Amino acid sequence: MREITIKDVAKAARVSTATVSRVVNGNTSVDRQLADRVEKAIEELGYRPSVHARRLVAGRTWLVGALVPDLSNPFFPIVLRGLTSAAEEAGYSVVVAESGEHVEREMKLALGLLAQTDALVLCSPRMDIEQLHELAVQSSPTVCVNRAQSGLGMPCVTVDEYEAALSLAGHLAGLGHRRIGYLQGPPGSWSDSVRWRALRAASSFGLDVVPFPCGPDLEAGYAVARQLADSDVTAVVAFNDYVALGVLSGLQELGVKVPEELSIAGFDDIPFSAYATPPITSVRRPVVELGRQAWRALEARMQGLPVSDPPVLSSEVVVRASTAAPGRRPADGVRGPAVAARPGDGDSGTVDTTPGGSGRAR
Repeated sequence: MREITIKDVAKAARVSTATVSRVVNGNTSVDRQLADRVEKAIEELGYRPSVHARRLVAGRTWLVGALVPDLSNPFFPIVLRGLTSAAEEAGYSVVVAESGEHVEREMKLALGLLAQTDALVLCSPRMDIEQLHELAVQSSPTVCVNRAQSGLGMPCVTVDEYEAALSLAGHLAGLGHRRIGYLQGPPGSWSDSVRWRALRAASSFGLDVVPFPCGPDLEAGYAVARQLADSDVTAVVAFNDYVALGVLSGLQELGVKVPEELSIAGFDDIPFSAYATPPITSVRRPVVELGRQAWRALEARMQGLPVSDPPVLSSEVVVRASTAAPGRRPADGVRGPAVAARPGDGDSGTVDTTPGGSGRAR
């Protein structure tokens, strides 16, 4: 069958092609009687306007680009859920690119997205500050999620990572831990650097924090399990829950009981964390809201409105059975029965982690 064109619609409605074009593109200046004839002809003929043509007329693509480091990490799809739902309400679609945690690919991918879309969202970019500045001065609006950089020239949507890490440290100190490990994230990660700075400040809780080079995924957590089992730390804070799940699996294979011999906590409170064995204590961040806030800032920029940085979002510690009072490790690698019961086994809740707080779940 021959494709129905705008000329066919114009002929059937007895109007000009310019009138059909204005109706298709939502121009309200068209006389209502003429618009009704055009809409009726479109319906009867089954006309489908060319998306490409509409974009040319509108002078925009109705697309927003989003660059993420790792789609296998549940954190980023949840951010994208918030972004896409908010963008769709305004008639936009989101195009996603993944760098695969390869920093050297980020700039090329970002520029490629900007060439095809009206605006760009950078999720946890690892690129250096000079490259971020270069993107900030592009003609298309850009917003950064999960990284704050003063004087960057683009809005930054973030969670208070410092307070979150300090709260988690306060929870572990309240349980009686004095020497804990931190499984570091990927180089260039802003959230990793802020969390590490906060954990170093946790000496005010009487904590000694030992860094363990790790990474951002399951495999990285699994690989460091032996090192943790041979160390003298009684608890470990993972860069994210993805890493924490890998650590948990590795420790279980080694016969290390969690939390009786080693407590584990993470960040992001991804859906899998509550269903692990034991369920993992984690910092719950408003991940969907990060995406929605990113869209609000981006939309304001596209409309030419002045935009200040959105408010820094807060988080909470969700206490589960993977953290408990420190127990005694068996000597010479011989694993024995647990010596510390799991408080509130199976329960979860937020925790009082203010300096001097009890550290007990509430």
